[in-house]
Amino acid sequence: MEYNTQRELMIISEYGRNVQKLIQEIVKIEDRERRTKAAHILVNTMASLHQGSKDYSDYKQKLWDHLHAISEYTLDVDGPFPTPEKDEAFKPDQVSYTQTQHLKYRYYGRNLEQMIKNAAELEESEAKTYMVAMIANTMKKLYLTWNKDTVNDDVIREHLSVLSEGKIQLSEDFVFEDTSEMMKNKQKVSKNRGGSKKKKIKRRH
Repeated sequence: MEYNTQRELMIISEYGRNVQKLIQEIVKIEDRERRTKAAHILVNTMASLHQGSKDYSDYKQKLWDHLHAISEYTLDVDGPFPTPEKDEAFKPDQVSYTQTQHLKYRYYGRNLEQMIKNAAELEESEAKTYMVAMIANTMKKLYLTWNKDTVNDDVIREHLSVLSEGKIQLSEDFVFEDTSEMMKNKQKVSKNRGGSKKKKIKRRH
């Protein structure tokens, strides 16, 4: 089990950890045009996850503000609105999770399932390819959190196909992130957070 104290701090918790991870992956995309397209796709996904935002006339701008806030203002894209100043973005209303009991694979979470459904409806493009790749690797990381030992990449391929109702099929030459590297990075995060906690306790004495 992965404890909350060992996990990365959530910037805006209402969107969920998976949205935050995908935003971090988008920041890493080197090509600005592809990065911008991926950002647009994710904002649309955020809108579907946070239906309450549509009660506001400027809900789209608020979603973009949240996107930048979650990236800690490191996301450089051609968005439809000016990049907000740090701490300008406000938190959204709480997202409802009333249907979690209907999740097919609970360890992926409802947010990721919604992202998969959204990605499945997109027209084929480089941006969609990037988004699907990020989703697939995020699924693998989440699966490893649930099953600490190992994961067969074919299992993730199958789950992605099932959750997209067969609309997303990873190509045979698709290469997942290395499992051993994922485990190493996870151990580093846990070790660093554990060390930080010990230092804080020591200062109190």
